Amino acid sequence: MKTNVSPANSDYMKQLNRSRVLNLIRNHGPISKVEISEMTKLTFAASANIISELSEKKLIAECGYGSSNGGRKPILYKLKPDFKYVIASEVGFAKIRSIVANLETDIVAEYSVAMDPAGGREAIIGKLFHTIDEVVHASGLSWSQIAGIGLSSPGPVDHDLGIVLNAPLIKEWKDVPLKELVSNRYGILTMLEKDANAATLGELWCGAAKGRENVVTIQVNHGVGGGIII
Repeated sequence: MKTNVSPANSDYMKQLNRSRVLNLIRNHGPISKVEISEMTKLTFAASANIISELSEKKLIAECGYGSSNGGRKPILYKLKPDFKYVIASEVGFAKIRSIVANLETDIVAEYSVAMDPAGGREAIIGKLFHTIDEVVHASGLSWSQIAGIGLSSPGPVDHDLGIVLNAPLIKEWKDVPLKELVSNRYGILTMLEKDANAATLGELWCGAAKGRENVVTIQVNHGVGGGIII
């Protein structure tokens, strides 16, 4: 009997389900296998297999036992926040700031320098590299412990190509392949997002909008921006 599920689609679904389980543990842990199965709508066996994979990779850890109605107490799982760290770097109008955070968004180190919007492209890129170098040094971590770099910049930006298309208030900040410049220098996963979008996602994931489905944010600084999530 033929199946319509290609190996590529099967791998994608496995990856998607791992991400769903991992995010669920991150947001709701400590949590049991049964709770994970119920909340993701995955079978108990599928949930258990994913939890075993994540445990072997040391992304999650056992953290005690839950309550029981008479049977064996369920094992609870939580994210290991120090498994890897991430760098977040913001190119603003007044300063360039970089931080190192763990997987629970706790800030481990931060470093910033003054930003001159009239300084030109090369000066801005040089300062960005400087803040990244200094914040990693301040964190005391090795580059092998860093999972990736997230960049935000006034935009608009081409998210897929990682290019700042145009930031009218910043000199020469147009058609800048920022994602490529940073990823080539440090050799790790790098993402670029417009500052207003990044702020909105930040509020959704770990800020004032956490747990919400429909979100509107407004940012008022040197300009006015915002984001909507539905």
